[in-house]
Amino acid sequence: MDEVELVLPLYKMENHTENYTENHTENYTGLSRIQREILIKLKENPSYSRRELASVIENASLGGVIYALSVLQKLGFIRRVSPDKGGHWEVVGE
Repeated sequence: MDEVELVLPLYKMENHTENYTENHTENYTGLSRIQREILIKLKENPSYSRRELASVIENASLGGVIYALSVLQKLGFIRRVSPDKGGHWEVVGE
């Protein structure tokens, strides 16, 4: 039997929120747990630093948060407003 590779696109489902789970994760298809939690935390407090995000997200290292933030920026989920010091994050489409 031939093997078939299934590739699913990575996208945010608009206007299709489900009930929050105990962890308050939203319905972002194709994102990692850390990426979803970063989006939730940045909605709560856009001024979080990378280091603060790593400390408030369970089992997240600073390197993992930095990587997840860069992926979220490249995918267009977030953008940085103003410089690193004194600036804040903006969740796009919210």
